[in-house]
Amino acid sequence: MVGQEVPSSAAPHSIASLIGDTVTLGRAAFCEKHAQPVLVGLDWKLAPDAGDGSTSDRLVASDPHVTVAADSPVWKVRKRQRQNPDTFWVGRSAHNDVILGLADVSKVHAYFSRMGAAWFVTDLESRNGTRVEAYDLPPLCPHPLRTGQVLRIGATARFLFLDGPGLWDLLLRVRR
Repeated sequence: MVGQEVPSSAAPHSIASLIGDTVTLGRAAFCEKHAQPVLVGLDWKLAPDAGDGSTSDRLVASDPHVTVAADSPVWKVRKRQRQNPDTFWVGRSAHNDVILGLADVSKVHAYFSRMGAAWFVTDLESRNGTRVEAYDLPPLCPHPLRTGQVLRIGATARFLFLDGPGLWDLLLRVRR
């Protein structure tokens, strides 16, 4: 995924575009405004290497193997249709709530569901699978998610799953 361009219609936000909210809003107001979780694209469009080993425009998240750049795309997990308000569909098809236009992502690949305050992800028998951290999800079995966990959707697309407080913390680290 490194160097792969992301269609702007698929990811209208970037880490950099959300940093302003950390300046104008306090933590509580920010978390209220960004109550729905987000998927931050990992290894999507990192800044070109300057050749001097400098990584000043990159942020290393809590996992030392996860790199987030200021231009990393951010998908807001947002309901596009009113049916099933606590279920968010992910896939290539335009009918999904989160649209990932990648060939190795199935048309309807997986879904996120909220039960109380907890979030789950369920693979929908996709061809290239869904992974949380190092665990390949069995099809049709909801798997609990915690903020900061790395998801792989399809063969190569990696994302950081963040709730409002997790996004706030990440943006503060990028801002420094």
